[in-house]
Parts: sequence; structure tokens; C-alpha cells
Amino acid sequence: MPVPTKTPPCAYSMVNTHGVPITASASPTCRGCNKLTREVRLIDGLERVEIINRVDKKAVRPVEGVHFGFRFNVTDPQVHINSPGAISQPEIDQLPGACKNWFSVERWVDISNANIG
Repeated sequence: MPVPTKTPPCAYSMVNTHGVPITASASPTCRGCNKLTREVRLIDGLERVEIINRVDKKAVRPVEGVHFGFRFNVTDPQVHINSPGAISQPEIDQLPGACKNWFSVERWVDISNANIG
């Protein structure tokens, strides 16, 4: 079965617009999931966006994977990843020939440049 290239339409709702944090929620339909919920939270006074993905997976036996992609409009970005036990910069802190297909992230990823992020 081919993998979809775009997320199907889904319902969006504002969970909390008057308090802290401001939270928007989306529940797209995804193959292989009983339910997927994505929350985006903005907290007054903090310079970050929290993205929380909750996946209720179906029990399946074939090989599969769950991947979340994020697009950022940052020119000449510097990327810092909080990996288990270290903060690393992809391409800079890796040995030549190291696997660049995925990165383990413990708590956060910072994508920024001198002006934004």
C-alpha cells in the first residue's frame, strides 16, 4: 500500500484561548492508528512552541514506522539536538559516514539563526 504524501483533512479546535497555555488541537485520520492527536501549545513568557503528538497505534505485525515531519522557515539555520547525554549539531558533531537517516531526541530541538529562533 503506498504511503500518503499529505496529511488528510482533519478537525482543528482551540482547546484553551484565554489561559496559559494557549492550546490548539488537531485529530487527523492516519492509517495504522486508532487515534492521533496533535497539540500545539504557546506559553506566555516562554520563547518556544510545544508540539505534543499522541499516537494510539493499532496492533499490527508487518514492519512499519511512525514519522513526524516539521518544516521551518529559517535561513541558514543552526540546529542543536538534545540527545540522550549530549547536545549535538548534526553534520558538525558527526563522524564522516555516520548515519544521518534519523536522530534520537530526548527533550528538544533548537532550529535558529542570529535573527530568529
